[in-house]
Amino acid sequence: MKGKGIHDKSMFMAALFIASTFVLELKLLNPTPIQIVIEGQSVSINQLPEFFTLEDVIIVVIAYIILGVSGTYFLLLDLVKRSAGELALEEKEMEGSSKNFEGG
Repeated sequence: MKGKGIHDKSMFMAALFIASTFVLELKLLNPTPIQIVIEGQSVSINQLPEFFTLEDVIIVVIAYIILGVSGTYFLLLDLVKRSAGELALEEKEMEGSSKNFEGG
């Protein structure tokens, strides 16, 4: 049952990773390019390339945070899957191999 929980969490994190990547792609490739200026009774629309609204920036920041959290989860997934005993054995093996390397 423990493996199923990790699998479900991995699927959820993968969905978050893909969704946040998609949102970032949309927001960064399609910024809001217009400015509407009303002066008296005349209205002018100006194009403003390379500018983002506050809403766009907030969405991008949230998407980056989600992308970072889910990416970090996948980087550390191997550590989550292994038990503490396996990690201790691996540490001992690493210490032994480093002593052999040093000539001890």
